[in-house]
Amino acid sequence: MTPAFYRVAELYFSSAEEFLEATETQEWADLNEDAGYIIGRFGMTIQSALGTPSDVELAPHAPIPPAQSVLRSA
Repeated sequence: MTPAFYRVAELYFSSAEEFLEATETQEWADLNEDAGYIIGRFGMTIQSALGTPSDVELAPHAPIPPAQSVLRSA
């Protein structure tokens, strides 16, 4: 079985305002530039989602919940 994701990065912010502030930084611009390079160089896709955290069971061989049950819009 092929995993849904090969590499995962999770970014957490204390508030929506802090997230929006972060998107205005040079570091965020650099991150986006790097993402574009990775997509072009390795022919991969990058997926992202914004939502409210929810509790899910994480255990070896636990069933993977469908995305819509984990991600809820803010």
